[in-house]
Amino acid sequence: MRAIRPSSSPARAAVLGAVAACLTAATPAVAAPAPASGRLVLDPSPVVGDVAAQGGTVAWTSGDAAAGGSGSAYRLLVRDPGASAVRRVDVRLPAGTNAVSVGTDRRGRPVALLGTPARTWSVPLAADARPVVRPVAGSARWRASALFRGRLAYARERGGRTQVLVAPRPGAAGRIAFAVPRRYAVAELALAADGTVFVHGRRRTRVGALDVLWRARVGSAAREVLRQSSGGASDNGMGRPTVIAGGARVTVSRWALGGGHPRDLTTFSVRTGRVLATAPIAQDPGADAVEQLGLDHGESVVRTVVSSGCSVIGGPDASRPPCLGVTLLTPAARAPARAAQGSPAR
Repeated sequence: MRAIRPSSSPARAAVLGAVAACLTAATPAVAAPAPASGRLVLDPSPVVGDVAAQGGTVAWTSGDAAAGGSGSAYRLLVRDPGASAVRRVDVRLPAGTNAVSVGTDRRGRPVALLGTPARTWSVPLAADARPVVRPVAGSARWRASALFRGRLAYARERGGRTQVLVAPRPGAAGRIAFAVPRRYAVAELALAADGTVFVHGRRRTRVGALDVLWRARVGSAAREVLRQSSGGASDNGMGRPTVIAGGARVTVSRWALGGGHPRDLTTFSVRTGRVLATAPIAQDPGADAVEQLGLDHGESVVRTVVSSGCSVIGGPDASRPPCLGVTLLTPAARAPARAAQGSPAR
């Protein structure tokens, strides 16, 4: 049986039909073994919510398979840059937390933004920082958010239209960087150097769905840089855009079942929006399709999106191994990138 893993981002919930859960920290730190052959399972739990990254920091919500991944079974986990172990962030997550975004404060220290239906919260992720959850001022009913060096991007609805704004700091007034075309829902944002924001939007079509990635900046015209479409019985999609290289580059993956649609990891220049490289998307044992997030130093993380070869909570199968939650790939495990011959934008 094929199972599509749900996602817990609030916009993804609206776009992909996932059900949000109330999350609470509950378990001790998770230790991970040393990497083997370029592949390291960071979280073996098949109950993984939102996964986000920036640079080499990865954070996600993870649940207890025995509890079905509901309610207080969830906790916030983080992998620090270069680490081969995972630690739990010792916080009680706000009620209704259904999204995680990884960013940095003005000093470049990692911060998580936690989305709920009512507002967005922040919590420091550095190992030596006190993990205190604080509300982000003015964040009522945001659709998505991103943080880079203290600067904030967020999506809101105004007059029936979704706008993406960039503010100099949380709580400050934002300026409109992009008016999202009608019928598109914002799935994720990636804020990079100089206030450039990459916007992942999705809309339903008569034959499936269309994912689009735009590059936008206050005072400049937005431009579509990537897309992925689906149709008929085909399942296809686009992953979360991720900031790397100190804010100079953004990566995003496209996954697909069947032929006729790209399956790749694309790296963009933030300054120009041009494609710098593409590589075939990674695979995980038992997964038909994965979402891949690029990291610094050629690393990446993958999570199962669609599976027929492993057992998920929504459709358990004792004859198959459980789907892996979050897996780290080091350069030895990645397919070689190929130089871009031209932008895949349409």
